[in-house]
Amino acid sequence: MPARYFLQHNWPAITISVTAVAIGCAAIVMLRNMPPHRIVMATGPEGDAYYEVGERYRAALARENVEVQLVPTAGSVENLTKLLDPRSGASVGLIEGGLTPAGYAQQLARNHDPDLASQLAADIAGEAAGLDRRIGGFLAKKRNAEDAGTRVNAATFSKSER
Repeated sequence: MPARYFLQHNWPAITISVTAVAIGCAAIVMLRNMPPHRIVMATGPEGDAYYEVGERYRAALARENVEVQLVPTAGSVENLTKLLDPRSGASVGLIEGGLTPAGYAQQLARNHDPDLASQLAADIAGEAAGLDRRIGGFLAKKRNAEDAGTRVNAATFSKSER
């Protein structure tokens, strides 16, 4: 009976406490699903076309309160390497059309050691699966943000930058 007595005499405090915990949990879930406010973008060398595209993205996303940090690289191959390495900090990278992890391994096979290329292809395949999951998560967050009305209008970006 002590539990029943406690509930009968303290139900307002219990109700308020349970409601506060539920609101706190909902806030945590919502905050975790917010799109990023800071993006690290692997571009090309400063002055290169990829770096200029990165600067255009930085300007467009700044209007949406997203900070873009540009990381100069040697080009597409290094950008892909940074994207595959979770320790690099790069969340976005500009890569040449058709340059995939498999294409990267093929370039190594043609130009360098074929055995190293085979080993690297197996490693990259595993990393690519992880990258696909990260990109899928980023796109899901982007779709959620678009549903919430924070869409970056790509058509406006391309027209305003011409």
